[in-house]
Amino acid sequence: MFSIKSDIVPIALEGTEILLPVDPNDMGKETPQHAMVRVSIGPPFQLEKNNPNDDHWDEKCVYTAMRKIAQMLKPEYQGVYKID
Repeated sequence: MFSIKSDIVPIALEGTEILLPVDPNDMGKETPQHAMVRVSIGPPFQLEKNNPNDDHWDEKCVYTAMRKIAQMLKPEYQGVYKID
């Protein structure tokens, strides 16, 4: 078995909640609005190698990627991945 390491490029978006506000009553009636959307592209990174004995490897990978994205966002957009 072989593995290929690939770079992951994190992309962070701010302002999309104004661009296309969610209508919880009827998602078909959502209409785009004028909004300033900020797009940030971070430096590439790689995930740690998969350890077959680690049952939580995928969760760690998601957490790592989300923290990389959160680092590029204003605190009010970081959610549960808030940088302390």
